[in-house]
Amino acid sequence: MHALVIEENELHRDSLAGHLQHANHRVTLATSQATALVALERESLDVVIVGWNHGATDIVRRIRSQENETHIFVIAALDQHPPATINAVFQAGVDDFVRLPVSREELLARIEAPVRFRKWASIASKLAVLDLNGERDLRKLDVFRNMGALVGADLAGLVGPLQVAEGFLVSGEMHGASIPMSIVGERAEIRVSVVVEKRLLKPLAAILLYDENAPHEAVKDMIREIANTAGGSVKRAAELEKLQVTTGLPVDDTRAVTSEMTRCWTVTVEGSQARIGIVGEVNRRANQRVALGQAREGMVMAHDLRNESGALIIPSGTRLTESSIARAVGLLGFRFVAEIIEA
Repeated sequence: MHALVIEENELHRDSLAGHLQHANHRVTLATSQATALVALERESLDVVIVGWNHGATDIVRRIRSQENETHIFVIAALDQHPPATINAVFQAGVDDFVRLPVSREELLARIEAPVRFRKWASIASKLAVLDLNGERDLRKLDVFRNMGALVGADLAGLVGPLQVAEGFLVSGEMHGASIPMSIVGERAEIRVSVVVEKRLLKPLAAILLYDENAPHEAVKDMIREIANTAGGSVKRAAELEKLQVTTGLPVDDTRAVTSEMTRCWTVTVEGSQARIGIVGEVNRRANQRVALGQAREGMVMAHDLRNESGALIIPSGTRLTESSIARAVGLLGFRFVAEIIEA
């Protein structure tokens, strides 16, 4: 493999390079951040070993920001750092670490990790395929199977007596809103959506807003409030099944209802033409490494986000907002890489 060794200390640098060259690895040396950045631009690298100093985080961010379809394996070389530094190293985007002075056996075992990863890459890619029939079939949860009845019970408090039937009895042009709820520890999401036919918005507005001719923005807020109620119903039911979920804000939903949407129900308000469609979905979500500056509202933190001293900035399972992203960027930088679950 081709390894770049970035280390200001000559003794450590020569030791690292000597062990690698003796094992027939190709080695490029960099004595400073400037020479390291030049090497990163010019060389095709498999592994980078970086001595952990004040500029190391910037180097790792530069590596991660330039990655596209390939991944450079980065190892931090730690010299008399406190235990809290280890967490900060991984949060910065490093894959592994060694302690200095390094032993030959440990260094070679760690630098050859990419070879072991590639060996099992085909199996890992198969495991990444969406599989709801694995260890825990989320579709069999009561919160999902009974979502229509759960949501209907709470909607009755808003609209009065109603009937809930499984199946989708609404058609034509629709307006809707969705509540995405990430399942902590499952890398999965439950999404509950509410949709209303455009032609039935007036009867529903008459019930909820006491004005069938309410302004368009008021009607949109009404649908979002229905979605909020639905999300609250699902979250409470999930907690009864020992399922922790993090709830996002309602988003306007203009997707067409298709057979791919897992289950649907129709809520009909007694004594009225008003009908509300309830759509329940379960989706797997894979982790991805994202620079904080590229994070989007609605994404979920896969792991605790901490600064270099180990202080907690955003806990695992938190659904990101514009303000939390801005705060994290302000503390850690635009290019700081974190493990995030896609929205």
